[in-house]
Amino acid sequence: MKKLSVFEVAEILFVMDKGFYSKSNLAEMGVDIEFLIPLSVNNKTFRALVNSRVETMVGSETAFCSDKRLLYKVEDRVYIGEVEYVAHLFLDTKRKQQEETTLHALILEIES
Repeated sequence: MKKLSVFEVAEILFVMDKGFYSKSNLAEMGVDIEFLIPLSVNNKTFRALVNSRVETMVGSETAFCSDKRLLYKVEDRVYIGEVEYVAHLFLDTKRKQQEETTLHALILEIES
């Protein structure tokens, strides 16, 4: 952050890809730096968050439209190591249905 201070920017938000995610990288970022990192669907923390909220995500208070698609968003808190972070969870029910259909078709193909 000291190196970035030469730019005299009041606020900085780092947006990183999911490959950056690790406990050590998060620790290096510290608590004074704002950042966004998407979690991989294979991540334990991600799966636990989604499993705990998926049933309660769908509702008019969490709905919004993006590119004519109906999506749902909730915020939650998650601890990674000793640090608490804000998690933004998004649900696309149409995509979820497509992925379930693809999975079931694959299972049926394997079984036949």
